[in-house]
Amino acid sequence: MKKSMCFLSVIVLLTLGGCKELMEVQYFGQNIEIAYYDTEELSNLLFTSHNNEVINNTIILLMQDSQTFFENYDSVSGDKDAVESKKIVNKIFELCFSKDFRVATSSLRFVRIGMEKLDMTKDRSMLIEKMLKVKSKNTNVRFEQINALTTLIDKDTVIEDKLLHDFFYDRSWLISRTTYKLINALENDKYRNEIIKRYEKTKEEFERLLLLEGLKKNFDEKIFDFFKKELAGNKNDKIRKFILSSLGMANDKKAIMGWIKSSIEKFSKTDIINLAESCYNDTDVYLDFNFELINFLLDNGFNPNDSLNNEVSKLFESLMENKDDKKEKFDKMDKFLSGRPDLKNKWNEYKKNKSD
Repeated sequence: MKKSMCFLSVIVLLTLGGCKELMEVQYFGQNIEIAYYDTEELSNLLFTSHNNEVINNTIILLMQDSQTFFENYDSVSGDKDAVESKKIVNKIFELCFSKDFRVATSSLRFVRIGMEKLDMTKDRSMLIEKMLKVKSKNTNVRFEQINALTTLIDKDTVIEDKLLHDFFYDRSWLISRTTYKLINALENDKYRNEIIKRYEKTKEEFERLLLLEGLKKNFDEKIFDFFKKELAGNKNDKIRKFILSSLGMANDKKAIMGWIKSSIEKFSKTDIINLAESCYNDTDVYLDFNFELINFLLDNGFNPNDSLNNEVSKLFESLMENKDDKKEKFDKMDKFLSGRPDLKNKWNEYKKNKSD
């Protein structure tokens, strides 16, 4: 009987251990609403509760206003909203280091969402420093930490190699793959080389598409050579579309344009459509490159009616919506489209519909 009880105890312990690991990996931030509680009352709960589940629930409820809290964080007005926002944000920063993985995860997500659409130039260094100090190896916490860092950093940010190594080679598939976008934001040559090696060793389409995410921002001549090699030997439609749509992000756009023009006869109709559609997505960032590319493609067989989007004016949609803020660019686009006989009518109709 004693042996049976001992054996049963071992099974229960192993099962519970497995469940705990599964629970940590599959945490999705469940929460419940508290009727009629306003921000002040939720804030009070955040500071006074000693129950981590209550704290976590409160963070998630406050998260819907996280961008407002961050907007007020730098305010010097001293009004009630600004004071309350500073108080809440500083508390959330503190909770990013909680030993309870749920509280830490929700706090990091709160920070990431709060700063996502803000120009945080002034506080960027401070925020990066705080994010780098998080040492938890929990999958959920690391996932949010990496995403927060990816939002904040640029190629001049210094992240110690050991931490990048830990992220890149984390035993969690999710963490390792989430790191690719961090490497892309850093434009880190060492780990971009590791990405290419990993790419060449794997044949799975989905893994290769994830790996390519780490290579596209401001890529250099070495990565361009890798892309050209893939385009020459890879017939996979998704891989080709990913690479072609990333070409405008190269460091040397003049070299890219020269290569496209010299290689146009080797591109399939689908390749040309993919190149054209890549212009639709990055109009504001790569405007001059996109003008030259779309003009060249239109003169070399691209028909807007063949586009999967079937609306070449989508190329300018985001700027049309913000034309008063970006008048110079909008005027340039307007002149470009109005000067193309094959696009003029469609563009004028689109402008009219948007203005009505």
